[in-house]
Amino acid sequence: MENEKETTLSETEILSAICDLQKKQVKIAKITAALIMVFVVTVIIVVLILVPKAFNLMEQVNTTVDKANGAIDSVTDTIQRAETTLDGIDQMTESASEAASNMNQLVEENSKTLNESITALSEIDYEGLNEAIGDLKDSANSMSQVMSIFGK
Repeated sequence: MENEKETTLSETEILSAICDLQKKQVKIAKITAALIMVFVVTVIIVVLILVPKAFNLMEQVNTTVDKANGAIDSVTDTIQRAETTLDGIDQMTESASEAASNMNQLVEENSKTLNESITALSEIDYEGLNEAIGDLKDSANSMSQVMSIFGK
């Protein structure tokens, strides 16, 4: 019978140990459930706060991208206008070069005549011309005096 008591006590002790173990497991399960609940609530709060901010951020990014695209289009237009202007400047430069070339050709063609004219002008007797002008003046004065006699 002693064997039975020991077995019974052992069974009682075992049952008590199992009961204690189950109580500990229930306690751990409750703690785990509470921690999971806190984690889930935290995740829900974070999602409720971050998702609208993420959508706002995406809207801002889209707006910024649209503005950047507009700026890029504007820069592209400006570059195209600059290229057109440069083409016009190239044409003007070519026209100016042609005009200078034509001017050089005109000067070369007329340089002989121009030299002859300058030579002829340099050969004029200015002293004789001045004397002739003085004589003409004296004649005009004399004529004027004679005319004034008849005119009175």
